[in-house]
Amino acid sequence: MTTAVSPSLDSQQGADLAGSVAGTELENGFLPAGPGLERYHSDWYGSATVVAPVLRPRDTEGVRAAINLCRTRGARIVTQGGMTGLVRACMPQPGEVVLSTERLLGIEIEPRQGTALIGAGVTLASLDAAAREHGLMFPVDMGSRGSATLGGMISTNAGGNRVLRYGMTRANVLGLEAVLADGTVLSNLSPLMKNNTGYDLKQLLVGAEGTLGVITRAMVQLVPVPNARRVSLVSAQTLDEVQELLTAARQGLGPMLSGFEVMWRDYVECALSLPSASAIPGFSFGEFAVLLEVTGTSDEACEEALASTLGNHLEAHPEADAIIAQSEAQADALWTLRDLSGEAATVFAPFAGFDVSLPLSEMEGWVGDVRAKLAKAGFERTQFYGHLGDGNLHVVVGLGDLRRKDEAETILYEALAGRRGSVSAEHGIGLSKRQWLPMSRTPEELAVMRRLKAAFDPDGILNNNRLFNKE
Repeated sequence: MTTAVSPSLDSQQGADLAGSVAGTELENGFLPAGPGLERYHSDWYGSATVVAPVLRPRDTEGVRAAINLCRTRGARIVTQGGMTGLVRACMPQPGEVVLSTERLLGIEIEPRQGTALIGAGVTLASLDAAAREHGLMFPVDMGSRGSATLGGMISTNAGGNRVLRYGMTRANVLGLEAVLADGTVLSNLSPLMKNNTGYDLKQLLVGAEGTLGVITRAMVQLVPVPNARRVSLVSAQTLDEVQELLTAARQGLGPMLSGFEVMWRDYVECALSLPSASAIPGFSFGEFAVLLEVTGTSDEACEEALASTLGNHLEAHPEADAIIAQSEAQADALWTLRDLSGEAATVFAPFAGFDVSLPLSEMEGWVGDVRAKLAKAGFERTQFYGHLGDGNLHVVVGLGDLRRKDEAETILYEALAGRRGSVSAEHGIGLSKRQWLPMSRTPEELAVMRRLKAAFDPDGILNNNRLFNKE
């Protein structure tokens, strides 16, 4: 199915914008709408329907100038980071100009304080590499680490693989600098963990998906790189058995447990079929595969605690299998199975990807309900996996026809009704989930959220119509 692509601004508006940046600090970073800019117009989950001019400021003052320019020209702004999102939040819409944070760079590590001052365009991989030179790391990690930017991660409150131990991005942000819709620069880049002085304004911006302001810099906390790591793969036959293992791991491993990922058989079979998959010889897969990661102060402590937990589990479930990686290379090979989720999803193209959050007590019922309804509707290809330790499940549905996306969406989200679930565990709302937001938020909450948007951005200049449906 071919999608028509149209310009965001009409020719006169585009010419006016180009003329306005000429001779200013924005000129070097300006890209007029046209061919060759595809990466600014599509994210990981969507194809471009609108092409827009791109502003790429170098610093906070440049962002301020870009916002003021667009406001005076009657153009709206969509902010972009690494374009790794899955909810179409960063894809330009009619009347919008792209504000890319890709040139907002810079990393300043303070080793003793355990902090980093970073530009919004810094990628997760770059920050982590710089931190590791000092024996530190940024606690949040995910498969898109090579392209995901910190500004985007903060704006969406990204989760990832280590939430169980370190929390989501929100828990690791100490201070922020952002430019508001009226050009005000809101800056508090304090490195303090404890700063109990009134409203914590940064937390309004974290997870707001760029609707309240454009994040330009952040002060984030770093943690020491663990001295030891052990990774294990465990098979299971039922979700109840998986949850039993989770309970045992929490009790037996305590704070050493940094990751607990579950993969259903349909996902595992697809991932293992990929050319980039690593073989796992001698392991007997069941209906579920569980990836556990333990980090601590010594190899001996990690090994002993993990072996004890797994030993008890295997004694209770002799049909299960388990292996513990004996080297970093083996550990990385086991993690590859989980990190292939993006590549595995494309096997089902066109596909629809979902991330939901559920109480553990509701998970088995929801999965069974969804599977039955998807099968009845003729959706035969699915992948289920997720960060079970924090209640987050991902689902990929092969659509066959992209026009059936809404149908699959309805099946998954309506099954959340009455189960205290969320339509978005970590990917955000964007354009894709606006109509479903009321399933996870009360009318009173939505009303307050709208009032916040109106207070910060009364003219709807920044990432307009993301989060909320048009009124």
